[in-house]
Amino acid sequence: MNENKGFDVSGMPDQAIGVVTSPRAFFRAMPRDGGYLDPIVFLLVMGLAAALVQIILGFIGFGQAGIAGMAAIGLLAIIMLPLFLVVFGFITAAIGYVVWRFLGSNQSFETAFRCVAYMSAITPITSLLGAIPYFGTLAHVAWGMFLVVIASVEVHAVRERTAQIVFGVIGAILVLISVSNEYAARHLQAQFERMSGEFREDLDEKSPEEIGQAVGEFLKGLENATREGAQQGQ
Repeated sequence: MNENKGFDVSGMPDQAIGVVTSPRAFFRAMPRDGGYLDPIVFLLVMGLAAALVQIILGFIGFGQAGIAGMAAIGLLAIIMLPLFLVVFGFITAAIGYVVWRFLGSNQSFETAFRCVAYMSAITPITSLLGAIPYFGTLAHVAWGMFLVVIASVEVHAVRERTAQIVFGVIGAILVLISVSNEYAARHLQAQFERMSGEFREDLDEKSPEEIGQAVGEFLKGLENATREGAQQGQ
């Protein structure tokens, strides 16, 4: 099982389906080593799929950014989201490695990274669920913690009850943080759209001096909304 059979992109759909539909069997059979190439490419592909889902949702009118926003940042999302997943994967794996070692695991960092990387199979699905306010955030955290518990048992030989308690607490904290951040982001977006609409409505009727004053008021209002959103996200 630990033999490195080389990189095979054709197996990724089956791997993703395995994580989603049969996570216990997948993590039980997952190679513990074999290099970082396979899991990194898996992360990149899942990130690309998630970015495409978000762009499509934006163009059809769902998601936080809306149609215009997704049109503007579409290419950036395709480039940045996969790279972000890889970087975030290494950071999460480092944290997971410490926690798993604390819980008695003797597996390597590479194994921890492989666990985290293959958990990203849910990312395109939770990106789709993100069209529903807050539900996508809750689903991503809850599903992610569910997979962490399974990986803890099947890969790291942690007692299931222990894993449920430890990662349940971590998951609850992440839910509070994620929902708070999403609320702040949505509140800021609503404020921005309202102020933009008010600013555009009477722009044609203003003199150059009044336009300058209106721009200043708009920027001040945007600054206040940003500060308010940051305070609500804390």
